[in-house]
Amino acid sequence: MKIRSRVLAVRVALVASAILAFPGLDLAGVIPVQSAQAAGKKPTVALGGIQGRKTKDVRRWVLDSMKKDYEVTDAEEVVPKSGGDAGYAKSAKALGTEWVVTGKLERNKLVLTVRDGVDGSVFDTVEIDGAGAKLKRAIAKELPSSMADAMAEEEEVEEEEAPKSSAKAAKDDEEAAAESEDEDAPAEETSEEEEEEAPSEDAAASESKPSSRPGMVLYLGLEGTRRDFTYKDQLHEFNPPECGMMPPPAGITCASQLSDYHLPLQPGGFLSLELYPIAFFSDGFLSNVGLTFQYHQGLTTKSSYTRKNPVTMVNETQEFDNVHSQWAAGARIRFPFDTSEIGAQFAYGVHKFFLSGDENSPIIPDVKYGFVKLAVDGTVSLGKVSLGARVGVRMLGSLGELESLWFPGATGTGLDAGLMGVYSLSDSLGIALGVDIYRYGFDFNAIPANNVVVAGGAVDQYLSGWLGIRWQLGGGASASAGGAAISASADASTSDDSGDESSDDFSEDEAEE
Repeated sequence: MKIRSRVLAVRVALVASAILAFPGLDLAGVIPVQSAQAAGKKPTVALGGIQGRKTKDVRRWVLDSMKKDYEVTDAEEVVPKSGGDAGYAKSAKALGTEWVVTGKLERNKLVLTVRDGVDGSVFDTVEIDGAGAKLKRAIAKELPSSMADAMAEEEEVEEEEAPKSSAKAAKDDEEAAAESEDEDAPAEETSEEEEEEAPSEDAAASESKPSSRPGMVLYLGLEGTRRDFTYKDQLHEFNPPECGMMPPPAGITCASQLSDYHLPLQPGGFLSLELYPIAFFSDGFLSNVGLTFQYHQGLTTKSSYTRKNPVTMVNETQEFDNVHSQWAAGARIRFPFDTSEIGAQFAYGVHKFFLSGDENSPIIPDVKYGFVKLAVDGTVSLGKVSLGARVGVRMLGSLGELESLWFPGATGTGLDAGLMGVYSLSDSLGIALGVDIYRYGFDFNAIPANNVVVAGGAVDQYLSGWLGIRWQLGGGASASAGGAAISASADASTSDDSGDESSDDFSEDEAEE
């Protein structure tokens, strides 16, 4: 905890000047021993805005902390966020307060500025360093006693500076010291009581405190998907020139040409859910172990193909339905940091694409990929905006008709990757957009040599762009990182504790005056 104060230096200078100018001066009128709290009056404070990311809870924490020792007015909409001293003085006059407090929340530090309500000038600046629950526990245990000790030390300095040039001055010093002891005793007793109570409260909180990270994260939205299924090294490409003759000469074997498939756009919707049940009750390691589920469903669209009728030898155009869907379910472990998060995921899923209506004369294989996915992801929060990325591998266990009907013995693997961004509208709601790619590569080299419809392999690629909402439940302020969330709960804890410290430090300086 760092406190920078000009009060003590100013007072020491005033005392020194008084001693030089008037050796017999009665200092009881220069250094008032009774504080505002000892007189039974609470200083009046206007709490303005706190600049930074996710400061809604921070202001509430600061407000609650300051209410212990001050008459606080919540004046976020009245006190200016920036400007000259006159603006702050005008706000203090309108609210009838002696002091104006504003703040700024940085990465791991809260800076509170205390201004004089008379002229709006900066009176004191308070900085609080730390992060998370550790700082919070330190505030609960140490801050009350630190405040009392600081008050006692400054009063001792004042007493040492007081001249002892006359019997009357000595008598006044003794009376002041007696009053000071009377004031310090309750403060010390109070701090001791708070120290005794703090451990039990902290222990209870640690047992039942929910995680600062969300217990549920839901994505819901619309997407558009493009598909490209392309064969590689078709045997048709190596046909002899005679295959171009109609009909080919006797004894010439010609391989049929396989049709690639390109779907420009298929609209659809998606849902993605992350659930961390333990996070609603505890902030331990298990609160970061969750279940995941994703589902994508494309709307049925049409594809047109023109083929020559083998009987009439006339080109005919046919339309077929495109049916596309995929789902995956598994588990995810997250590793949160101050403004970022890293995750590892394991899931099983099925990805399907059927061309409905070509069953009697198939044009392309109907695929149904069963896969196991291993992936890593990460998010970083940049204020209201958070960015995320993921990459993983899909290990294919089944290929549908691609293997059972078209290319026996085919093997393949898949790539799963994506980028996204989230703009936070509130602590729990944000707008999300992103792009995903699913790419499968196949090797057909194991196909029997007597199969005249053959290729060396193929690539089946899906490229999706999506837009939706992100909603989270539980946890502290979100950074919304997508997928995170990428949340600022650690910073929120820091600012919470810093608010308490600034309140007590301000009380110390106020009491001295």
